[in-house]
Amino acid sequence: GAVLSAPRAGYHRGDQVAVTFAGANPNNDLHRESTYLAVERAEGDDWRRIADDGDWETKLHWKKAGRGRSRITITWDIPDGVEAGDYRIRYFGDSLDAAGAVTPFIGTTQSFAVT
Repeated sequence: GAVLSAPRAGYHRGDQVAVTFAGANPNNDLHRESTYLAVERAEGDDWRRIADDGDWETKLHWKKAGRGRSRITITWDIPDGVEAGDYRIRYFGDSLDAAGAVTPFIGTTQSFAVT
């Protein structure tokens, strides 16, 4: 879940945000009732999900990065109608140990502004 490539401090509508996480093979848990990623907007002290892996403007790319390691790149094409504000991207992964036990983990980027 470590952020390997962080977002810039600011973006405009129409830009693409791309971030990379240390991750795991998505086949470790297919997330049929959940999501692999979330784009969230700050609302006061809380964060509200505004997009996930079911939205056309988001993409998740998995790449094997050596023995037992993976890199997850998440992109978000910022829609024209999105509200200005502070955003972050979260990645929901699942590690698999040698005994076959699955352990969920979460990676979260620093916040970035959309204007």
